[in-house]
Amino acid sequence: MRILIADSGGTKTDWCYAENGNPVYLKTEGLHPFYLDPELRSKELKQAIGHLKPEMIWFYGAGCLNYEKAEPVRELLNSLFPDVPAEFRSDLCGAGRAFFGNEPGIAAILGTGSGSGLMKGGELSNQVPPLGYILGDEGSAADIGKHILKDYLRDNMSEEIRSWIKLVQPELKMETVYQYLYVENAGSKYLGGIAGSILSGNCPESLYNYVEVAFHEFVHQHLMIHHEFPVKEVGFTGGVAVNHKHRLQNVLNEYGFKMKTVSAGVIRLLYRYHSEER
Repeated sequence: MRILIADSGGTKTDWCYAENGNPVYLKTEGLHPFYLDPELRSKELKQAIGHLKPEMIWFYGAGCLNYEKAEPVRELLNSLFPDVPAEFRSDLCGAGRAFFGNEPGIAAILGTGSGSGLMKGGELSNQVPPLGYILGDEGSAADIGKHILKDYLRDNMSEEIRSWIKLVQPELKMETVYQYLYVENAGSKYLGGIAGSILSGNCPESLYNYVEVAFHEFVHQHLMIHHEFPVKEVGFTGGVAVNHKHRLQNVLNEYGFKMKTVSAGVIRLLYRYHSEER
């Protein structure tokens, strides 16, 4: 059977196309249904995957919380692969299946956005509403970037940190921030990019306080919600979890949670999951 699997976040989409048990992996831009530009993404996808001949599609995506929310992505894929059956789940469900299969566990995402959910039998049985970068996404790159930017624009940080930010983001001004956040509606991706550029190289050690504070908030707002789950084993995916693994581990230890694994992406594990399911 020819299968096509996607793991899509706010920034990128990982694809796996497998025919006769031979997987091929591809990457494209993120396909978040809330921010999707169908015309632009259609051109990209036609070039990247339009030549494929899947018989079944599994799409795991940020923002694909249910059948209705996933509609923009469904329409886009249907235009490329008409009459091909497709199932849509959230990226969180994808992470849970990748890490735990059909066993119980807590799946968590710390990337451009964030989220967590309790997995049972290969399905999400309880998910904390992520709420997006304005109200939620605690611990994510967007969340960290938002707090750094707020203190920077209000001059509420040490001169050491300000000097570093000016070095790596010399054009960072209030009007630029407003343009990206409120005119171009590129908030989550923009804020995540800000965090990534600032927390790089030989940045001041005190900048990592923003990361640790964000991780504490993630535990309180997400993981501690799953109090009825006795094992407290968590699988993480996303660039923030990977890049700050040791800090994340230290915060988890304070609350008695166990880190099962940390992975930048789960597409290969999802291929294994669906191969075994078949």
